[in-house]
Amino acid sequence: MEIQQQLRSLGLHQTEIAVYLFLLKNGLSAPPIVSCETGIARTNCYNILLELKNKELIEEKTVAKRKSYQANDPVSLVKLLENKAADAQKILPELEAIFTHQVASPGVKFYEGLEQIKQLYESSLSTKNILSIGSRRGLRTLVPDFEKYYFQEIQKRQITFYDLTDRESKLMTTKINMLIWDDTICFLSLKDSITAIVLKNQAISDVLQMLFKIIWKKI
Repeated sequence: MEIQQQLRSLGLHQTEIAVYLFLLKNGLSAPPIVSCETGIARTNCYNILLELKNKELIEEKTVAKRKSYQANDPVSLVKLLENKAADAQKILPELEAIFTHQVASPGVKFYEGLEQIKQLYESSLSTKNILSIGSRRGLRTLVPDFEKYYFQEIQKRQITFYDLTDRESKLMTTKINMLIWDDTICFLSLKDSITAIVLKNQAISDVLQMLFKIIWKKI
């Protein structure tokens, strides 16, 4: 059973494993015999033998004008993994380019749980100005030690932090807090559920920052 689990972890399907182990144990065998002994339908068995052959785990021989198959040395499993790694390396640059484009593209992302929210706050430390509505109070209530560290970093990095809620104690607070910096707008829930929705859009951020500053001047 353990061998079968290991073979599955190497990417072989259950029926491929059955055929492969049969050939390892019994040697050169014709497809009808493999089908009968493994309980796999003959048509399906031919396809499995072809797949194993393409993976270079078995080889095909002709005996009395009939095709038969036998397992290669099990070291071929190592070669199979090496071939997969080589194929992955070939397409890696293209995959990296797709990933980089996705990271750089504007869009909406969701964060959940305390650790992800901490990471979100830390990502804001790369800017020079942070606009906030209620997020400082929410963070202080939720994780006072992290709130202390966060604002120590703000002072150390000389970041300007504007918090409307802290400036005007009568300002209505809701369960949704907000952080804005650069092209990023964060809507945070730090009470009932610890979650955040993050929108990266420079135009929307510019408008919200303008409205924020108008309110800031009036209170």
